[in-house]
Amino acid sequence: MAATPFNWSNYLTLAIALSANADEASDRSSISRAYYSVYHTASDRATSLGYVRPGRSEHAALWSHYQSRSDNRCRKLGAIGLRMKRRRVQADYDAKAQLITANVPLQIADANNFFNRLQNLPANLPNA
Repeated sequence: MAATPFNWSNYLTLAIALSANADEASDRSSISRAYYSVYHTASDRATSLGYVRPGRSEHAALWSHYQSRSDNRCRKLGAIGLRMKRRRVQADYDAKAQLITANVPLQIADANNFFNRLQNLPANLPNA
């Protein structure tokens, strides 16, 4: 019996739950989980349409793939993904980062915006 694939949007649900906590670790984790909900969903979508993941710099390459499409909707998704990636890198690696708490609602809003836009993207996009 095949296992049901993980639904990456569950990470966004977790991010929202973590955002209710009043501690920096939860804020940083919320930012990270919101990003990964978008990243994995976008990667699965692109891969199903022929995109081949590179061996290195997978995150940057994925967002570049979306931004290199001729369709403005794909380019917008790529821009949102890159913005979310910058916040995630800061939250995951910069111990002295400022504005972590302020970035949580921005990250969650971007994730919701991304999912809404992706849902309205034609099924053949982002084509390889």
